Amino acid sequence: MSRSIDTFSLDSTSWIKVRGKLIRVSDQSDQIPDQRDMDSQVVTIDQFASAMASIQEVIAGLCQRIDG
Repeated sequence: MSRSIDTFSLDSTSWIKVRGKLIRVSDQSDQIPDQRDMDSQVVTIDQFASAMASIQEVIAGLCQRIDG
């Protein structure tokens, strides 16, 4: 299972694709605390979870090679 996170910019807006969903990422410095902050935190958590899953897959693959 391979997970990828793609990031790109369009004009002054940055976007990130997580699990097939396109999410707008905005500069935190110009926002007041509201739902957008929560959305950004969810993206960060999703990125972390995806990175951890990828690391676990690599470690599992290495263990199989060592044992195998």
